[in-house]
Amino acid sequence: MSIINSNKSCIIDDRPTTKSITLTFHSDSGHGWLAVPVDMLRELHVDQDISIYSYLQAGIAYLEEDCDLSTFMIAAKHHGYHVNFVDSHVDGDSFVRSLPRYINHPDDCTGGF
Repeated sequence: MSIINSNKSCIIDDRPTTKSITLTFHSDSGHGWLAVPVDMLRELHVDQDISIYSYLQAGIAYLEEDCDLSTFMIAAKHHGYHVNFVDSHVDGDSFVRSLPRYINHPDDCTGGF
């Protein structure tokens, strides 16, 4: 099973997709994050599953590539989304590193913002 192939598309399984979305993958020399609207995380019912290793600003969650990105991609595919990536790489530190952490409070449905 492949999560990301050479043309930056998500392949989780062979279920047909009905919706396509393009999201920006921000990266620097050390790490990467996918920018996803928090409303979409709620729609996919994974907003409470995102770790503190991701970041949040202005209703956009920046999902870290090691775990939270996979959680999102599996849920997106399950809900019929085909996810495309646009790369945004910088040398040095990405602006994402300076954002507030995604802090999840079970009694707070705002996803930490």
